Amino acid sequence: MFRTVFSFELTSWLRAPAIYLYAMTFFAIAFLSFAGTAGYFDPPVADDRPQRLLNSPYEIHFILQYFNKFFLFLLPAIIGATLYKDYQSGTHSILYTFPIQKRAYLLGKFLSAYCLVVLVTSSAGLGMLLAELLPGLPTQAIGPIRPEGYGYSYLLFTLPNMLIHGILVFAAVARFRNIYAGFGVIVLLFLLQSIAENLLSGQPFWLALADPFGQRSVQYATRFWTLEQQNTALIPIAGVLLYNRLLWGLIGLAVFALTVRNFRFSETVTPLFGQRRSRETPFRETAIKPEQTLPTVAYRYSFVSQFRTMCRVTRFELGSILGSWMFAGLAVLGLLAVLFMVTKVTTRADMILLPATHLILSIPAFFYGNIALLLTFLYSGMLVHRERAAGIQQLVDATPIPNWVFLLGKTGAILLMQLVLLLLLMLAGISIQWYQGYDQVQIGLYLFHLLFVLFPFLMIWAFASMAVHTLAPNTYAGIFLLLLGWLGVSALDQMGIHSKLLLFNFDTLVPYSDINGYGRELAAYLYGKAYWCAFGALLLVLAYLLWFRGLPQSAPERLIWAKRRFTGPVRWVGGVLLLAFLALGFDIHMKEQAMTQYTAGRQREA
Repeated sequence: MFRTVFSFELTSWLRAPAIYLYAMTFFAIAFLSFAGTAGYFDPPVADDRPQRLLNSPYEIHFILQYFNKFFLFLLPAIIGATLYKDYQSGTHSILYTFPIQKRAYLLGKFLSAYCLVVLVTSSAGLGMLLAELLPGLPTQAIGPIRPEGYGYSYLLFTLPNMLIHGILVFAAVARFRNIYAGFGVIVLLFLLQSIAENLLSGQPFWLALADPFGQRSVQYATRFWTLEQQNTALIPIAGVLLYNRLLWGLIGLAVFALTVRNFRFSETVTPLFGQRRSRETPFRETAIKPEQTLPTVAYRYSFVSQFRTMCRVTRFELGSILGSWMFAGLAVLGLLAVLFMVTKVTTRADMILLPATHLILSIPAFFYGNIALLLTFLYSGMLVHRERAAGIQQLVDATPIPNWVFLLGKTGAILLMQLVLLLLLMLAGISIQWYQGYDQVQIGLYLFHLLFVLFPFLMIWAFASMAVHTLAPNTYAGIFLLLLGWLGVSALDQMGIHSKLLLFNFDTLVPYSDINGYGRELAAYLYGKAYWCAFGALLLVLAYLLWFRGLPQSAPERLIWAKRRFTGPVRWVGGVLLLAFLALGFDIHMKEQAMTQYTAGRQREA
């Protein structure tokens, strides 16, 4: 039984082009990132000082740890989807009637998906290894090629992490029969790591032991290494590093054993907090009079009625987000992470800083903004694919409601969700200040920073997220593409591409000072956000043109429908947005050219 399930799942996944797309994507990113970090795209610089070798086992580990964070989002898309596809297609109702062995069924599905995860994650290491062979790499940053450094990092960290965290994702999907629970587990791991880092900041041993990714244990084991050791030695498998690997390995095995024990071949899933009592409504007979006539219904298709419908869609979708247990749990853990982070920032070894508003709006707000961004990627996919996931898309598509009502209604729900998260952050920050006896609360600064500095960053990504999920065939493919774009922007910066015209929504938040406020950087920051906001609105227009409706359509059919929809107000809106995007881009380009010439002139004078 195990061999049958394993071979069937592995064969079906190997026929899917998404696996090869994932592998080629990570291979290309790792190859270009390694070459760019080594200085392949930069002009040669003469520097005789000793440097850390980029291809040493120590550096290879930390580069792969960076990729491991993005590998985690493959786990719901592969390991979680292996189990969820039976529930999504409805075949579990038939499949569970056969005499299947529970252990063989779950092991076959999990191990087949894990083999594919190993295949995909190995592509990044292969890309880095081949990048070392590029002719022309700076010799001061590259040492002798040591393949054992890659094998050591994969066998000790990458593959065990994928196994342990894959078990957690698999267990969540099996328990709730929901693919979004798997993505929630990944976000939960990041939050738990942040809480542990701030809660155990003064206890490095316990922090290294509790780190679910093993990164802190490596830092603890190598904290006294010299530059020569970092360039030559392998990371020792002893002490707290060994304890960390054993601890999380035992946690993974225990979770899998509990999953196998509690799994049931049943039609429905048991509620999280036990069985709910069903309220029976008494049956009342209502006699219909023969002479009774039905009221006349007035159909209204005006813009005002459609706008009201859009507001109802926004209210319904926002209620579904705020009422979900996953949103509540992740929001609470995010606020706890902010609480511990504020405590760490204000309390240092040599002094205690006052919890000023600008301190709370610096590192904690930036971290919380990334959590809000991940929730944006997740919930935008849930809203776009909600009808298809519930199997009612044909009923909804048959209604006389235009596409822009659904698109803008769901987009509005995502934007309001972001505002709710920012409001919670402000309330948490004010509560922390009052609790610590700090009464100089700058509510105006809270509102301005969150609404005019942080919210535009989230809003642009919300527009892009809605467009990507409209084009993507499913939720996890859309989330992967969005994370890939987020990773790719930072990779462009490492490769020497620093133009604001190409780095999508990639800006550091403007720092605030009590002396001069935001300074002159605020105007440039807002000007860049206006440029990318116009581009994001263009993506929304594209999403409207390619909005999926009706029976499954191929790409040429969707293009035909997009051509038919590109009429009337859509042309005017798209034209105005395109003109604004090009005008802002041209002005930014001229300013960058002037700044480059000014900097070059100053360097020649020096």
